[in-house]
Amino acid sequence: MHVLIVDDHAFVCVGLKATLLEEFDDIEVTTTNHGDSALTILAQNKIDLAIVDLFMPGGAGGFNFNTSNFTNPQGNNPFGDIFGHMRNNARGVSPHINLRTTINLEEVYTGKDVVLSYRLNNGDLERLDINIPKGATNGMNIRFRGYGNHVGANQRGDLVVNIGVNPKKNYQRDRNDIHQDLYVSALDLILGCKQKVETLDNKTINLNIPKGTKEFSKFKISGYGLPDFNSGASGNLIITVIPTITNITDNNVLEALKVVRNNLT
Repeated sequence: MHVLIVDDHAFVCVGLKATLLEEFDDIEVTTTNHGDSALTILAQNKIDLAIVDLFMPGGAGGFNFNTSNFTNPQGNNPFGDIFGHMRNNARGVSPHINLRTTINLEEVYTGKDVVLSYRLNNGDLERLDINIPKGATNGMNIRFRGYGNHVGANQRGDLVVNIGVNPKKNYQRDRNDIHQDLYVSALDLILGCKQKVETLDNKTINLNIPKGTKEFSKFKISGYGLPDFNSGASGNLIITVIPTITNITDNNVLEALKVVRNNLT
C-alpha cells in the first residue's frame, strides 16, 4: 500500500509517517507540504490512500479521504484512532477525566475502597470500583489507565483521581509521622504519672511520663504513625506534653501546696 500525506505542518507528516510504518509491514509513505506537489505525486505514482489537511493555506487541491476500510495486521484501524483523537482535541474534549474523592485521616492508615460514577464523552455512565492504598497523601493523583474518555476506535484516555485527606482534631500529619498533643496536669509532670494515648487505629497505649518532665516535652512512639505509600513502612507517633493547671478550691490543699513551695525555695 502506498500512502500520501499532505500537510503544511512538518511535525504532522513526520508523526503520521512514523505511526504508519510502525503499524504496517508492507507500506510505502510519501509526504509533502504543498497541494501542488501532491498533484504531481498523484500523477506520477499509484496512490492507494491520501491523507490531506483540508484547511492548510492555499487549499488541499480538493482531496478528501475515507479511512474506514483500512486495518493493520492486528485488525485495528490506526487511522480511526489517530483522527478520532484529532477530532476530540479539536472539540476541546480531553482524553483524560479528572475526579476528586476524599478520605479521613484514619482511612490513610487502613486504605479505602471507593465506588466512582462519572459520565464519559459519549454519554455513557461509567461505574468503577477503586482502591485507595494505605499511605495516600493529601493532593496526590492516582492514575487508572484506560478508564477515561473515548479517543478513537478501541482506545480510551485515563481516569485521574485526586485524593483529599480530611484532617482530624488533635492529630497533625507530617509525612508519615503523626503529632498529637497530650494535656497533663502540672502536678503530674512534677510527680510523674502514666497517661493513656489513643492511636489512629483505635489502640490504647500507656505512656510513662517520668517525674520532673518539662513542659512541651516530646515522646516518640515508633511504628504508630502512618504507613508509607510506597514502602508500607510505618512512621512514628510523636506526643507533645502540654501542662494544665488544676483548679483547686480546697483551702487545706492550697495551704499544703504553699508549704511545699516554701520548702522548695
